[in-house]
Amino acid sequence: MVSALVGAYIFYVVGMTVILSVSFERAYRNGGLYFWLLILASISTTTFLVSFSQSLVSMAISIILTVVPVTLYNFGVRPQVTSVVALLSGELLMSLLYYVLLRGLGNAIVTLKVYGTDIPSVSFTPMDVVYAVLELANSFMFFLMIFPEILYFSIRNKDYFPLIVSSLGLGGPNIASEMTHSILPLPYDPVREASIFVASLSLILSAYISREFIIGKMKSRYILFLVSNFILSISGIFYSVTINEIPYGLATLITLFLAFQRPTIHVSNRKLVLLSCIPQYLWGMSIAFWFNLTNLTYVMGIAMFLLYGGLMLMSMPKRRMKGIG
Repeated sequence: MVSALVGAYIFYVVGMTVILSVSFERAYRNGGLYFWLLILASISTTTFLVSFSQSLVSMAISIILTVVPVTLYNFGVRPQVTSVVALLSGELLMSLLYYVLLRGLGNAIVTLKVYGTDIPSVSFTPMDVVYAVLELANSFMFFLMIFPEILYFSIRNKDYFPLIVSSLGLGGPNIASEMTHSILPLPYDPVREASIFVASLSLILSAYISREFIIGKMKSRYILFLVSNFILSISGIFYSVTINEIPYGLATLITLFLAFQRPTIHVSNRKLVLLSCIPQYLWGMSIAFWFNLTNLTYVMGIAMFLLYGGLMLMSMPKRRMKGIG
């Protein structure tokens, strides 16, 4: 019975991915009808979620996640905000539906809370429901569903900034951990390897974004990348020390939101590229913690710090670097 439901869910996800990809891309530009298609998709998922769980808790979660983007829309918030919020809300609901189909709502919430906090539990409180919803952003299913939609958006609009920032947000050890818990039969959590991957990704993307900023091809969106990288690296440190990935889930949602924003205030002070050294330092420290090399924590941080500086210097035209000194 469960396998049949999961099979039907896979077909549902594939169909919804196509619908959400097209609806989101157009809602982002124009809002209107396509925004309401995003909401309709959430209502459709809510119907299945409540039907299978038969719980007031699932209904409350669904109502909140659906009402938030609708409220923002009714208050006249621009489509670039409401469409992203609607997309994230819809994908959280679809991810929750997956766990409910596998385990039932109660077990799903307890399981997600345990995955996120690493604290054994047999029942849940209202706060645990919040933890479970945030943990959904760490889930591999969430990654599988939302990444194609981001990819479609970036290709369709020839705007690869959302893809760059989202890749950083979705490429961390949080997703690697959830792969073993929910989908892939890996013998262990590849979080240590994932910490190296996301640190390397941050290093390369930071150098690229910094170069674009210095040569004048990117203005205020550099700040969005810097903020995203900073909150992800902070949550990465917290995760590596405490094994609690709830803040990482929140950081992932914030990063995905920021990836699609277009600030109107332009920033041109090239010295801001120096701030990108801070996330690299934090990513290096998190690697040391994951590999239990606590005596090399600061060394790893400084190594990543210097790698970023060297990579940035090598990639910049010399005449452009004069504005930093």
